[in-house]
Amino acid sequence: RSPSPSPSPSPTSVCLIIPARNEAAGLEVVLESVVGLEGPPVAVVLVDDGSSDATPQLMKRWAAGREGWSWRRLDPGAGKAAALNAGLAAAPAQAALIAVCDADVRLSADCLLALMPAFADPRVGAASGLLVPTGADRSIVSRYCALELAQHQLVTSAGKDRLGLDPPAHGWLACYRRTALEQIGGFAPGSHGEDVQSTAVLVAAGWRTR
Repeated sequence: RSPSPSPSPSPTSVCLIIPARNEAAGLEVVLESVVGLEGPPVAVVLVDDGSSDATPQLMKRWAAGREGWSWRRLDPGAGKAAALNAGLAAAPAQAALIAVCDADVRLSADCLLALMPAFADPRVGAASGLLVPTGADRSIVSRYCALELAQHQLVTSAGKDRLGLDPPAHGWLACYRRTALEQIGGFAPGSHGEDVQSTAVLVAAGWRTR
């Protein structure tokens, strides 16, 4: 049985955090997709996790002169969770939703608009988006990986969602209610699975995920 439809929330400010380490080769394609996002005002915080390539230079150039954009640089080895926490600390105070996105994910223009209705339910602390791989037909390995990803999202996670079992807020694209994220102290430092871990802590604190 499908969940009952819920009305879309009122427009609210969103802060998008993009952590990256040595992602210079594809980062500009991702940032171009960010510029094309539709919906509410979006602040952008780019966080370099101690890259040794041109990632920090690209971040600095893209943030310069763009209203609501900023960037931070961490020492090498800080890790993704630390980068996300640095972005959270730099998010504008008026941002009610905190979105996170991997630096190799091109965002569809309506992705934030698709995530926002989940937050009409005041119990929801996080929601994640669907990842569709590009180049899935390049080899037997890529086809298998794409099939496994589809099964994980469209069977396992979708099944948990329909049964009210709180699927993980997948780290490739997730949106968090800021008050929920701050209640659990952000992302656990040193975590290698910050998306699954944050989901577990949110649910333990009484929040739901979609």
